[in-house]
Amino acid sequence: RRSLAVLCAGIFSAMSIWFSASAVLAAIAEDWAITPTQGSFLTSMVNVGFCLGCLASAASGLPDRVPCSSLICVGSLGAAGANMGLLAVSGFYGALTCRFLVGVFLALVYPPGVKLLSTWFPPQERGFANGVLFSAFCLGSAFPQLLSGLISERSWRPIVLGISVTAAASGVLVRKSVRVGPHAFPGAGATLNAARCACILRNPQVMLTILAYCGHQWELFCVWAWAATFMRTTWQLSAASAPLAAFTVIAMG
Repeated sequence: RRSLAVLCAGIFSAMSIWFSASAVLAAIAEDWAITPTQGSFLTSMVNVGFCLGCLASAASGLPDRVPCSSLICVGSLGAAGANMGLLAVSGFYGALTCRFLVGVFLALVYPPGVKLLSTWFPPQERGFANGVLFSAFCLGSAFPQLLSGLISERSWRPIVLGISVTAAASGVLVRKSVRVGPHAFPGAGATLNAARCACILRNPQVMLTILAYCGHQWELFCVWAWAATFMRTTWQLSAASAPLAAFTVIAMG
């Protein structure tokens, strides 16, 4: 199961970028005089970029035309570069742009990762394999909080830099190590089929499932993004303890 291990490492590293700014938001806000409202936009903008990136990728048929390992590599490198942009900008609007681009590039990492992993497992084993991959997603999302708690008295910049470099390296590793497995999916059309999309919209069971999943993700990512802030302000945890507690919450999924 080498491909599973490599893809989990890649997803773990890339997804660490998602909440890297949220984990050090208090320090960034102090350095740049960012208001709580602006801080919430820095967190939300990654989600906006990710959703738009996924829609663009699906509409263009990109995962059907470009090898998934290449998409993961490009997405990881792009997200790492955008995240390191936080080290070059010095204000809210520059950071907002960087975070938006992080979300766009991460849309090329997780969905293609799920597709690529599925080619290595028969249908009856894909649930387990994707469950392991999602565990890596959760742990990666939680990892910046762990780093923030362990080095809370130091600058936020080494956390952003270290996570970005690791994500870039993991993307290259996936590109060089993981090919399409023996259970590849049949080729699909490279253009969006409007008629099939309409069928989905008219199917109440599918639409209710999609809406439930959207609601679940809204709830989940809100909790993940603000867990440390909530624990620090409501439970009066210290600057070191709150991120460690948030790491535990996020890591549990």
